[in-house]
Amino acid sequence: MLKKFRNPFIFALVLLPIGLIGGFFTSIYMAETYDPVMLSEMLAQAGIADITTLHIITAVQTAGQILLMGFFGYILAEKTGLLKSFKISKSGLIPTIVLTVLGCIIFVGLEYGVYSNLISEIAAMYEQKPTLAYMISCLTYGGVLEEIMMRWFLMSLLTFIIWKLFFKNKQNVPNGVLIGVNIVVALLFAAGHLPTTAATMGITPLILVRCFTLNSLAGLICGHLYIKHGIQYAMLSHAGFHILWKIFWILFI
Repeated sequence: MLKKFRNPFIFALVLLPIGLIGGFFTSIYMAETYDPVMLSEMLAQAGIADITTLHIITAVQTAGQILLMGFFGYILAEKTGLLKSFKISKSGLIPTIVLTVLGCIIFVGLEYGVYSNLISEIAAMYEQKPTLAYMISCLTYGGVLEEIMMRWFLMSLLTFIIWKLFFKNKQNVPNGVLIGVNIVVALLFAAGHLPTTAATMGITPLILVRCFTLNSLAGLICGHLYIKHGIQYAMLSHAGFHILWKIFWILFI
């Protein structure tokens, strides 16, 4: 029995330090977006002594969540056939690079060419360059942890549930289920960005459209790569989106 859970446990342990780092720097980045007075009031209401304590608590909570999702996600991915080899191969790397670059071109075109011209809050946001904490958060929390949460765990869980409820006579998960789950999770991934969007720029119909189009695009690409090639390619694509976009932001905006 213990041998059966050895690989999921090792996989989860590997993610643990990334969870700590991602949670810590994401907390720093989020604190940077709040007004200092509002942040102090929030800390007082939560009974947290200082901002460093908040960062540590967030890091520990994030690491705990990732430990559980990494462990159970491994088991679910294995049961649904979504568990692939963790080796990086040319057959997976080439489509990852192509889809990430194409996706980022669309992303930049929409964000910089359309939304920043229509939404004043977007244009104002890009007047400041990304901070170091934000960059580290994007690569660790965004590139790795969000993929564990949304693809590795949630996609695998929904796939397993739908398969067993509606297609239990099928030996393998039907492709239609994988496609449908990818769309649903991509929309949920976009919806998960709404609290941060609301806190930083408010919510309007156009801001909602922006949130769902941009984040769903990235989610669909990462989900496709997870299904076809493995979770490491979804992580590489997600991190690649952030790297390419931030380079454009730093150099050209």
